[in-house]
Amino acid sequence: MKLSIFILILSFVICSCSITDEIIKGVFVSRPMVDQETADSTNHQYSLFRFYPDGIVINATVQLPDSIALQKLWFDQISLWFYKEHKSQFNNSGNYKLKNGQISITTSSIYTIDKIPDTVVVKYVGKYFIDSLILSSYSFTTKYSDTLTYRRLKTE
Repeated sequence: MKLSIFILILSFVICSCSITDEIIKGVFVSRPMVDQETADSTNHQYSLFRFYPDGIVINATVQLPDSIALQKLWFDQISLWFYKEHKSQFNNSGNYKLKNGQISITTSSIYTIDKIPDTVVVKYVGKYFIDSLILSSYSFTTKYSDTLTYRRLKTE
């Protein structure tokens, strides 16, 4: 009798854990992408996400020469873009939800081109692993879609 009550309680705890929302903390970076506009193989674009435990995510795409170490650049030049308090034209912010290894992200940003503001909204869906993400993205503004693999960036 005691064993069956223990198993029932254990089953309830396991089920309860699987239906609660999960969080991610940290920064993830994509593999380098060749710049599609210039087809330049010496400059690559990287997409970066920083996740906060409260469900906020900040995303930016940066272009770097091959010779620059991404982790050093992260600390030296672009880390400020990824603080929630910092407003920049270079980043997008939004929210994420993580459940049972599935992740959903929506980001938005306002860009001004020829003095006309435009809001860009991008939806990402995919899989979360401890040290990587596989995300498919779709821009509601440009209709561009892509799938990228990200790895956790060691920032400390």
